[in-house]
Amino acid sequence: MFNVEGLSDTSIIFLVLPKDPRDSSERYDPPTDYIHCGRSFGRFFFSHRNSYLQPPSAVVDYAKVTEWLLFCENHHSKLCRTPTLPQLPSFQVIDCQSRTVVPWIYEDAGNVFLTLSYVWGTANVDSLSADGALPTLLPAVIEDSISVTLRLGYRYLWVDRYCIPQTDEAAKAVQIGNMNMIFKHSELTLIAASGKDPSYGLPGVNGNPRRTYPSVTVEDQTFYPFLSNAAHEITHSLWNTRGWTYQEALLSRRCLMFTDSQVFFQCRGMHCQESISIPLDILHRPEKQKVRGSILTVPKTFASDDPGTQPTPFENVVNDYARRSLTYETDALNAFQGVLRALAMPTGSGPKPVHNFFGI
Repeated sequence: MFNVEGLSDTSIIFLVLPKDPRDSSERYDPPTDYIHCGRSFGRFFFSHRNSYLQPPSAVVDYAKVTEWLLFCENHHSKLCRTPTLPQLPSFQVIDCQSRTVVPWIYEDAGNVFLTLSYVWGTANVDSLSADGALPTLLPAVIEDSISVTLRLGYRYLWVDRYCIPQTDEAAKAVQIGNMNMIFKHSELTLIAASGKDPSYGLPGVNGNPRRTYPSVTVEDQTFYPFLSNAAHEITHSLWNTRGWTYQEALLSRRCLMFTDSQVFFQCRGMHCQESISIPLDILHRPEKQKVRGSILTVPKTFASDDPGTQPTPFENVVNDYARRSLTYETDALNAFQGVLRALAMPTGSGPKPVHNFFGI
């Protein structure tokens, strides 16, 4: 007997059974390497029991995110190591515990901060109080990001809306010029890849809903549809079309991306999503510095190398950026300045610096 929840048409059931990625003789390929039963009508199912695929819950799995972060920190010493933040003029962050904007304390070597990348929208920015306290009512995406920062065990968060002086043009220009340093030295960049403006919030955080999935119960097993590819969701998001967000993702060492269905993690050594729970040791090559491409074929969302460390043709980066949209065309150089500065920095044994004069 079939017990189907969430489906309007139960006459067609297409079961998909995953192979075991622990078997090194098999290639683990979610889109193709399944045992298919029946005719394909575009509705795929997998069994949750004994499977490395699982539907995300209604709330972000913070334990899994913490596991990703710790694995990266412990094993990706060559690719994702935390560099020392140089002195940046007037650099400030949100203290998520006191909900105030405070100057960064360079003397505390143990301090780290997170960054937020999101679609700015058209709403006006509420000013800070005289003591730097945040407004009582924040845009949902910023409120949710503060919650995520604290849930992951961090304290400080950098958000351009409040950490860049919006009325001081000189100070603003300095901060924009240091975007490469800010995102490169961030411990983790939170990316709001859903919604059209800051009011949308982060799905799976503070009660914000996530996409639900139908299920089919066959005796003692429950089957779920093949889950959406988080990388596909991000690639086709509004966030991925905006000019300012291009450098924010490209310059970050680690990114945690929030979509309507799940979260997706990418660093310079691996990429993971909530719906796939393959042990990280299995995913990685023996030295544990990078994932094995033969096991996980879920695509990366964007290039995972610092633009200043790879011999990527300058015109390729410019062409990628040129496809993005800006609310104000006068921001074209500012929104790309972080990438230009990263390309112009010496990298030791890496490619030669690429210098420019006002983007030329």
